[in-house]
Amino acid sequence: MLTHSVTSRIDYCNGLLANAPSISTEKLQRVLNAAARVITNTRKFDRGLTGILHDDLHWLDLPRRVLFKICVTVYKSLHGMAPKYLAELCRPISDVQGRRHLRSAARGLLLTPTSLLPVNVRKTSLFLCRSVCLEFSCGHMI
Repeated sequence: MLTHSVTSRIDYCNGLLANAPSISTEKLQRVLNAAARVITNTRKFDRGLTGILHDDLHWLDLPRRVLFKICVTVYKSLHGMAPKYLAELCRPISDVQGRRHLRSAARGLLLTPTSLLPVNVRKTSLFLCRSVCLEFSCGHMI
């Protein structure tokens, strides 16, 4: 019960923490660490908490959780398992009529439709911009 309540709260909207400075993610990481200590009955200064998180509980560190969640969302969008509004945002460049001959189409990059976004949102659109950057770090998943 504790495991589910902690992870569901931490996973809620954690995509907003993509590329966030470590000062923003440290507090949530401490919550994960405290929950791991309660679940495994270890004390605060016992060594090997990272091993417990990864090996026993099969939890990822917070930055990797965020990366994994975004990669899964992009994967689902590309394979028809996500809502339509997300699938429309994740389109391979090779699907666009005039861009099939570009090198980016051959590399499997995604189209980033910045013209659909207002000027003040273009630089802060996490999902669109981050999904293009993630193709290199989790390209084997996509």
